[in-house]
Amino acid sequence: MSLLAVLLAIVLQYFAEQGDFLSVPDQWISRYWRLVSGYLSNVGWQVGLVCAVLPLLLGLLLVQLVSTYLLHGLLNFAIVLLVLLLTLRVRNYSRVLAAYSKALAEQDWQSGSKLAFELTEGVQADDFARANLQLGRWVSMDLFRGWFVGLFWFGVLGVYGATTYWLWRRLAIELSKRDDQERQGYLEGLYRYLYWAEYLPVRLWTAGYALVGEFVPTFDWLMEELWGDLPSDQMVVQGSLLALGSVASSEPASVDNSDLHYSEETAEAISEGDSLLELQQIVRLNSRLFAIWLVLLVVSGLLGVLM
Repeated sequence: MSLLAVLLAIVLQYFAEQGDFLSVPDQWISRYWRLVSGYLSNVGWQVGLVCAVLPLLLGLLLVQLVSTYLLHGLLNFAIVLLVLLLTLRVRNYSRVLAAYSKALAEQDWQSGSKLAFELTEGVQADDFARANLQLGRWVSMDLFRGWFVGLFWFGVLGVYGATTYWLWRRLAIELSKRDDQERQGYLEGLYRYLYWAEYLPVRLWTAGYALVGEFVPTFDWLMEELWGDLPSDQMVVQGSLLALGSVASSEPASVDNSDLHYSEETAEAISEGDSLLELQQIVRLNSRLFAIWLVLLVVSGLLGVLM
């Protein structure tokens, strides 16, 4: 049942307009935080962030208990599917980037910069070359955080794991927009929790880049950083570039959200044509990796049924 729910959620999200068949508006997350934060002022962030997800998890547990014991499990599949549609995001990047590609072809920088700004959630670009690099970074991170990490925790802890990661991620985005002292401790705490929530998934994801791209440099770099403390965004971006053969392992990918894949000097030397080619290659690279994980998911599900 879980495998069927995952596959159905992936199909529905893939054919949705922006990979969001169901989405929760930012205003709802903001209201939820205002509601629960009033009860967390007297506890530390370690306890507070756990308590912040408890109302959702307890509500989910109650619904599942009612479905199991009063409705003989009739709603269990629908509950799992609904949670996956809310917490996982799978996009058709060719369709999502179609309007940007049209603006690029027409050299319409006004429209192109606006589209790139919206997709990358506020990262500024000075020209199409830089926008292409930023969008390549966004594609890699969007698929990793929007789909793979949630799926990983769904596999480990079911709907409760996927819901917890999704809510922490959304709260981190919401609190990063605020400018007050109270939220700072919670935001730093969220980043710590998310770092550890992504610690194993990012290593699995980066290992996948070695399989679908340049194996030797990607795998060697991963082995060097396997037990390191690199942020997940740097590992994903660096892994994708190494898999493409676009950057030497000695040149770290940027982790600054306002910067690019490369160091500033390298980014300056990249032409618009080269950056567009890299963007297209990154989309194809992530599509291959997505397909591999999807096949592994189906095979493991079938083996579980047969055994």
